[in-house]
Amino acid sequence: SIPKEEYKLPIWVPLILTAVILVLLLVAGKYIRSRSNKRKLRGELNKMAKQLEHQMQGIVQANHNLPFMNAKSFKQHLEQVQRLTASTGLWYWEEDAGIVGKHDPTKVLNGTNFIMYGDEISGQIEHAYKLFIEGNGFATYDVDLTNKVQKLNNAQTGLRYKLDFTAMTQQNATSSYTRNIRREEAVMPKRDSDILTSVSSLPTDIDNDDEDFLPTVEGQVIQITKIHPDDNDWAF
Repeated sequence: SIPKEEYKLPIWVPLILTAVILVLLLVAGKYIRSRSNKRKLRGELNKMAKQLEHQMQGIVQANHNLPFMNAKSFKQHLEQVQRLTASTGLWYWEEDAGIVGKHDPTKVLNGTNFIMYGDEISGQIEHAYKLFIEGNGFATYDVDLTNKVQKLNNAQTGLRYKLDFTAMTQQNATSSYTRNIRREEAVMPKRDSDILTSVSSLPTDIDNDDEDFLPTVEGQVIQITKIHPDDNDWAF
């Protein structure tokens, strides 16, 4: 009998099988990692979406025309407008013609020698004047401008005056020197009237004077994170 020959696989066959198995393992591992990364990414996106949903109040329309300013300038602006809206007139005193040029030109009544009292003093005079014309006050009103203005001439006579609403004069309490005074109807700048007649005061918990405001135009669409719980005029 002729012995059977033993059949041997070529050496390249197991090598190919091994390579195929390795490739399959790599593909499977990549697929598993890809699915894991997708799940992880999906989880992170869902988390971010929930955070945004929690933080995002929504989209609103601006209620007011508001120029660029910060909290400090807005407070000053609002106080000035409130003083103006609380009165209907601004008060001036007559300066000597040769000294008018030394004053702040923005305080000089156009085409005259009359100088405006400070905003605070003018408001106080207007209040006293209203009481007088309504029959609930006096015809005279004492004003003390000490440490509030700088006197450009005859400083020794001081800055205390008696105003007479009937004669429309002011008299120096020391020298008795008399000057004319004048009342002008207050004309608010357009921007003042836009803001002050509609925007409420700042919420008390906004105490950072450097906080910037977003300039807005009424009807403008704005994306916000939250609305102040006590005042719908203010959003963040």
